[in-house]
Amino acid sequence: MISVNMTGASMAANEFLARLYRTRNQQNHCYATTRINLSENEIEVSAEGAPCPVMARLLGSGDIAPLLGLPELSA
Repeated sequence: MISVNMTGASMAANEFLARLYRTRNQQNHCYATTRINLSENEIEVSAEGAPCPVMARLLGSGDIAPLLGLPELSA
């Protein structure tokens, strides 16, 4: 499984460097999400979009108690 971990780690490092030094041909907002399919050897990127309608009410709420407003998730 080291190859899977190293793939993810190298993609994260390359993403950080691309955002830091702006080495891409397109703007960074075009690379909001990156999906890696290791079984098919595919990499898919997608641009920023509208917030998830299900989680939008929790967007930016930070550390709240109970977690996600669900008492069953509290310790």
